Amino acid sequence: MRAIEIYNSFCGYSPEAHRWAIEYGCAICSGTDAHNPLFLDIDYLHGKHRPVTLIFARERTSESVREALDNRRTAVLAEERLYGSEELLGGVFDAMFEISDIRYAPKKVTLTVVNRSSVPLVLKKAAGSEKIVFPRDMTIYPFERTTIAIYGLDNKKPIGLERFEMNFTVENFLTAPSTPLRRSIGFVMPRND
Repeated sequence: MRAIEIYNSFCGYSPEAHRWAIEYGCAICSGTDAHNPLFLDIDYLHGKHRPVTLIFARERTSESVREALDNRRTAVLAEERLYGSEELLGGVFDAMFEISDIRYAPKKVTLTVVNRSSVPLVLKKAAGSEKIVFPRDMTIYPFERTTIAIYGLDNKKPIGLERFEMNFTVENFLTAPSTPLRRSIGFVMPRND
């Protein structure tokens, strides 16, 4: 098995180890380096967690776990951040981020989003959304439901686009050092015939 620890609770995240894992095709993992009972070092009562290695095994067997490790289907969760491949983190994000109640009006589109996890989602507006306005930075806290409004460049006029994309990065989901996960939500404005 080829794996490298990219996060250790004693010394934190190692961008260098993360780069090596990508460069040399290694699975990534975390460690606590704990020499005391964990409750003495981690404030579980206030929502803190120890670093965790997530293994995306297809079955609950040791063979399936080994196969996932050999094929680098691992991610690391530490200090409300996830580290892993774009494919894995994209799937995790899509399972956590629920969109509902999309409402179209001539001057805006609103959508309700729910964070279905215990990890906050830290979103930042990304390139490709220059013709629409929505919050540049937003955090959707664990199990929070919030409404996002999207406007055209002049919020007093119709959006004026037949279709557009809300592009953003997930700042606490790193697919490589300093490289957040990118996501996009596409919208098609209804025709007023």
